[in-house]
Amino acid sequence: MVTSTLATVALVAKKYRIPEQRAQAAYQLAQAQAAETGLDLALLLAIWHKESTLNPAAVNPRDPSYGLGAVQLFWIDGRIGLTGTKADLLNPAFNARASAHIIKYFRGETLLPDVRPGSNGERLYPYRYFAFPEECDVYNVGEPKFRNGTRNPAYRNAVLQYFADWARTR
Repeated sequence: MVTSTLATVALVAKKYRIPEQRAQAAYQLAQAQAAETGLDLALLLAIWHKESTLNPAAVNPRDPSYGLGAVQLFWIDGRIGLTGTKADLLNPAFNARASAHIIKYFRGETLLPDVRPGSNGERLYPYRYFAFPEECDVYNVGEPKFRNGTRNPAYRNAVLQYFADWARTR
């Protein structure tokens, strides 16, 4: 990272009281996923920021979800082209990749076959495509609830604010 980017990441981390090393590590993961998937690194960082405060060891026992992107186990059953375990979700690089592929799924960009047992390799697409970050609350409430009208404006607004802040690091 260039010095100005390091300084900007440090400023965003300080603004939200995130340990600077954690923010730097998340930024590097976002860069890697942006390069692999074509997603905006600010979008990845904004969602990870809201989901886990960039904490790769975060666990939400209520859903349960794990890691940077607060990924639930069902996502890594092959439906987005990744298979893994709870331990894999606590691996920052794997979790970053999984959350990026979830966003690509919601945007209708996934080109990965369904590799779940019993699948014939068909492609899975959401019931409609979502605009990110404007409809990012689908990541939080889930596709079935979103389809039925559930929205989380507080989540969306937070992600939009984080997106604006992290966009300065591009």
